[in-house]
Amino acid sequence: MLAQVTDFAARYASSFPKKTAAAELTAAIRSAVAKLSGYASLQVSSEAQLQANSAQRVRARQALWTKLAAYRQTAEALNST
Repeated sequence: MLAQVTDFAARYASSFPKKTAAAELTAAIRSAVAKLSGYASLQVSSEAQLQANSAQRVRARQALWTKLAAYRQTAEALNST
């Protein structure tokens, strides 16, 4: 919605004299849209990193269980002799 406001203001810039409140508000909205866009990109990137880290933890947990099972088998074999 705010991006549409900035598009409208850019399209009809001649309708907003530079020394008016409308021009100041347009500049403020444009700045806010740029910041929000940056935050959205950061959030998407963070979510992707979180998913990658979750997948790594699952693989690490599976590897740990595999090693623990092997250690248990070794301990049982040594204990049975």
